[in-house]
Amino acid sequence: MNYNWKATALMGIGTAKAPILKACRRDQRFSYFLYLPKGFQEESASEYMITVVVHGTTRNAEKLKNVFAEYADEMKSLILAPLFPAGIIDEEDIHNYKFIKYCDIRFDHILLDMVAEVCETFGVSGDQFYLHGFSGGGQFAHRMLYLHPERLRAVSIGAPGRSTYLDDTEDWYAGTRNFEEVFGQPIDAAALRAVPVLLIIGAQDTERIDYSQDTTFIPASRKNGSNRVERMRALYKNYQDYGLKVRFLAVPGVAHEGMKIIPQVVEFFKEIAKEVNV
Repeated sequence: MNYNWKATALMGIGTAKAPILKACRRDQRFSYFLYLPKGFQEESASEYMITVVVHGTTRNAEKLKNVFAEYADEMKSLILAPLFPAGIIDEEDIHNYKFIKYCDIRFDHILLDMVAEVCETFGVSGDQFYLHGFSGGGQFAHRMLYLHPERLRAVSIGAPGRSTYLDDTEDWYAGTRNFEEVFGQPIDAAALRAVPVLLIIGAQDTERIDYSQDTTFIPASRKNGSNRVERMRALYKNYQDYGLKVRFLAVPGVAHEGMKIIPQVVEFFKEIAKEVNV
């Protein structure tokens, strides 16, 4: 057997601990973990979907891949977990991917190329995929929604500390007044309103957050609350006012603990998948 990356991935089908960390062909500074679910065969690859899970500041991409394995087996989904290392360009930076655009890097394009690479390698359809992110990953996920709603079957946005509201009175990243100037495209409101959205957070995620000493801080980012729960409720109202298909879930007894909200995210994705397949 030729022990290349694809062959090794296929050997690891259904094995959460398979050592699959692949450099992104678009930009090899970035990479991704991949989980192929039990029973996966290339001959029936068109029956499978892709679920993308995006890490937070701690970069726990491999753990995220593993914790979604049971869901992947049941729902016939590949799990793609990108890894965006800290210290790219600025060796002290830990936030860049959360804001999508950083220097000459477009993290949304990098993720889409990872999806395309997996689709081309294994024959899976990636025209649309499921997306979940928590904390820093939640920041990435909801901004990805604004840029590429047509690519998302559903999105789960978990406890972002700094949200971007659909607000034409504030500039990016607090609002979207200059969105087209920043990204070279307008927000597609109709496509945005077609995407099922889950806003999920621990009900005890009420610790005051203050980024005022951080280089990414802008004063407008604090106007919608002093903690993540307050800001998520404000984002929920904002999405409702904008006409999005959004639901809000505060998980009892949970603080800022991403792994503890995974069961609810899984149930949301399962519900949407069943609706799609009816």
